[in-house]
Amino acid sequence: MSQDLKTKLEQLPTQAGIYYHLNAKDQIIYVGKASNLRQRVKSYFGHQNTLTLKDRYLRQQITDIRWTLTDNPLQALYLEAEMIKRYQPKYNVTQRNPSYNHWFYAYFSFQTNHPRLLVTRANPNFEVDDCLGPFIEGRTLKRVLKYLRKYFPFSTHQQLPSKACLDYHLGLCPGPETDDFDSKQALLNLGNLRDCLKGQQASLVRKLTKLMHQASDNLEYEKATNLRNQIMALANFRPSLVFSDMAKLNLGSDQAISDLQKLFNLTSTLNRIETYDISHISGQDTAASMIVAINGVIQPHLNRRFKAKVQGNNDVGQIKDVIKRRLESKTLALAKPDLILIDGGKGQVSAVLEALGEVQLIIPVIGLAKKREQIIFKTKTLTLNQDYVDQLQAKISTSAHFTTLDIPLTTHLMKLLQRLRDASHRLALRYHNQLQKQSQLKSSLLDLPGIGQVTYQRLLRKFGSVANLKKADQIQLSEALNAQQTKIVTDYLNNQR
Repeated sequence: MSQDLKTKLEQLPTQAGIYYHLNAKDQIIYVGKASNLRQRVKSYFGHQNTLTLKDRYLRQQITDIRWTLTDNPLQALYLEAEMIKRYQPKYNVTQRNPSYNHWFYAYFSFQTNHPRLLVTRANPNFEVDDCLGPFIEGRTLKRVLKYLRKYFPFSTHQQLPSKACLDYHLGLCPGPETDDFDSKQALLNLGNLRDCLKGQQASLVRKLTKLMHQASDNLEYEKATNLRNQIMALANFRPSLVFSDMAKLNLGSDQAISDLQKLFNLTSTLNRIETYDISHISGQDTAASMIVAINGVIQPHLNRRFKAKVQGNNDVGQIKDVIKRRLESKTLALAKPDLILIDGGKGQVSAVLEALGEVQLIIPVIGLAKKREQIIFKTKTLTLNQDYVDQLQAKISTSAHFTTLDIPLTTHLMKLLQRLRDASHRLALRYHNQLQKQSQLKSSLLDLPGIGQVTYQRLLRKFGSVANLKKADQIQLSEALNAQQTKIVTDYLNNQR
């Protein structure tokens, strides 16, 4: 072991976070998580007999170690998953599959009549209000939820059973299928659970403590007791619930983020990067996506989808409209991006800059063109660091209005941009497919005898979404339709299924 590596091992902190093993070519070959960085990483350099065959080969190639600290174990889970997906390390053999369906997500639906939580590898079949993840280890996520469910009961039903489920009798499910279902309390519990999984335990404890004192002052002792139990559960939330090995953890900042800042001589930190894409077929059912990365890590709960208002096959006009709507949105007003990345070239970059000019904002904008994986930006809007361009071995092509950069695809910077671009493309494509299916169903329903626009809208109000309508049975449909309409729609949906 080199002296530099010995020094690094002694510098390792004891906090939680993730660690990176690098080889002689400065490539990340393994990413792991731990609740105690020093203890976990030093275990790689113990006696050979204690190591697996894979770890022996790994240790022989480690020439450098870096790390990123996290506030809590759950944040480490998010970050580990994100970095493995981005860098595809050689020795994360079982975890590096980039397919969307190989990563676990917690989906929350806050429908008043049936708030629920689903852990899945793919898109859920119900309307989603929030999404947390990705998690590499489904078993770990389920272990965390099993512990928290005792104190924050939640439903996992995709469709309500005909009678009270076993979890309801065990106090683990609020029982949306029962007559005494308390929708308000179920929504509160689900929201608190979501905040806990987001790593906001401290603020959640403060909120619950305030509510507990209020309940006690109002002589609501049962409510106060339940709140006290929730507070104690959060206080006892241990890293061992997340890290099964009990050894369980600041690269300073993400290397790719640092590279971006240096490359464009940016003085402000790139805390928030927003990436946009447009998806449609011949201008029909056009969808747009916004992917948000905080400190280089995608945050699914902050992502947004847009139904494009500009009609036709007009990517440039559509992206300009979407950017203006996002920046003028009151709900997103406090969260301005530090960098905007567009899936596209000169036209899309120009459209975004026009939108920024109309809302009087100055934000760096770059495009990533799919065809040749080139970075494109308006020449006068950004200044390149020539020394860093040379260091990255990038090639520059400059015209009067635009500059194009060809940067090796093996660099951290390009892997980050590609990951963000690909995520925005997947989200836009999924939403486009959803809109397409809704349009097809709407068109088909309106072609049925006795079903007009008013009836169709009534069905949507009743069921909340096309997905729920497609799952409806005859009894549920009869609550919104007359007998003849119910039979017609039921027969149609049965044929579709």
